Amino acid sequence: QDSVRALGLAPLPSDNEGRSNEALRRYLGLREFERGSVKFGNQRQTSERSAVRIGVENLARSAGFLDPQRFIWAMEAAEAGDLADGPVSVTEGDVIVTLAVDAEGVAELLVSKAGKPLKAVPAALRKAGRVAALRDRKTALARQATRVRTSLESTMVRGEVLTEDDLRQLDRHPVVAPMLRLVVFVDEGGNTMERGRTGWINADGAGVTPAGGVRLAHPVDLLR
Repeated sequence: QDSVRALGLAPLPSDNEGRSNEALRRYLGLREFERGSVKFGNQRQTSERSAVRIGVENLARSAGFLDPQRFIWAMEAAEAGDLADGPVSVTEGDVIVTLAVDAEGVAELLVSKAGKPLKAVPAALRKAGRVAALRDRKTALARQATRVRTSLESTMVRGEVLTEDDLRQLDRHPVVAPMLRLVVFVDEGGNTMERGRTGWINADGAGVTPAGGVRLAHPVDLLR
């Protein structure tokens, strides 16, 4: 666990691309270590999660981020990669396999053969290089969705204010963006609203303008 906490303190490459790639590699390594802790007892799980949290915070500082949460979102967006621009497809013969994210931020594989939808990837293609890579990415995105939900819940509990710049960055994330359209926000005046595709709307569906920054509405806000 000491090495996990210290992982973020090791120097990163000086060039921007190498720095980003190495930060992402270490971040994903920390998350994989955290995922592996579920097979142990509660005490060890708690201890290892704490070690990962400290490791991520150290890594965020090493990467030049003042806020660990912004670093986490940046790393999650980097892992999603080209999915930020839409679904990714590969073609093997007359079979097309597409990795997409649905309206709730859940990754799915869509398969078609000669233009007709299939229920699953044909067995003969499951280990084909590019198809196997898409299947691995779907698994990684499912894990990522779990991490993102936990991250958003922490943001809500802390009452963290999100700026328009924050929201624009999160809108580029194929897993986070759909989730943000499913939650309620509250502005500095205590007004609740949602993020529609064309702007902010209230419970009646009318367009509104937030008063100052916004945060994820806590159940206490909804109770009021």
